[in-house]
Amino acid sequence: MGNVVLRNAAVSLRSGQLKMCVPGKNFYQARLSAEGSIPVESVCLDEEFSSLAGVSFIKCDAEGHEREVIEGAVKLIQRDRPARDAMRQALERALAKLTQHQRNVFLLYEVEGFRHAEIAGMLDMTKTASKNTLFQAKKNLRQMLEPPRSSAAAR
Repeated sequence: MGNVVLRNAAVSLRSGQLKMCVPGKNFYQARLSAEGSIPVESVCLDEEFSSLAGVSFIKCDAEGHEREVIEGAVKLIQRDRPARDAMRQALERALAKLTQHQRNVFLLYEVEGFRHAEIAGMLDMTKTASKNTLFQAKKNLRQMLEPPRSSAAAR
């Protein structure tokens, strides 16, 4: 695929050399560490993709190194906002969990711009039923997409 960049490197705050520690030869527990013995090339996403515009998706495995990865990608994230794809995917997953009926009404009203009277005619239902179905679809989507509230925020 021409639009994919694959690098065999660690992602961090700065480009250069890091060391990887592999406890007991278990690569599932590998981590970047000062006491590591395996030299690894590291790249900073801001530097690596400074000339590549329109980055829409970033995938990296950063177990225990998340802060450094994000700090090294601040400019890239601000410039291209790759999280939009994640939000779109979350919405698609949530839409897929609606009933077919709720999904149809929601898409016809919110995406296609049909009025409730038109939807009622298309889906052989009353205008009131279309409104109620849209209300339920939105309620279900909100529940699926809202971040969980902490107990402190609920007080």
